[in-house]
Amino acid sequence: LTHTHDGVGVQRPPTGKGMTVELARKCLHESPHVGRCRIKVEERNGRIVLTGKVASYYQKSMAQEAILQADPNVRLDNLITVDS
Repeated sequence: LTHTHDGVGVQRPPTGKGMTVELARKCLHESPHVGRCRIKVEERNGRIVLTGKVASYYQKSMAQEAILQADPNVRLDNLITVDS
């Protein structure tokens, strides 16, 4: 399941103008819900991309929310998988 956070018809600045890979990693590290999860953060084509595995869909959602709280305009692809 991939979730992309973009407003319809809204032009977004490149990732480097707001959210950075370093800031995204910090947001995840400080989150009480996913701070101990192994989530990889990369920048691809101006987007923040989350990959890795978590134990629940709740943790997947909380990883995304941790970043969106810091920058609601971030172009984010949540490619985290949930262990089944």
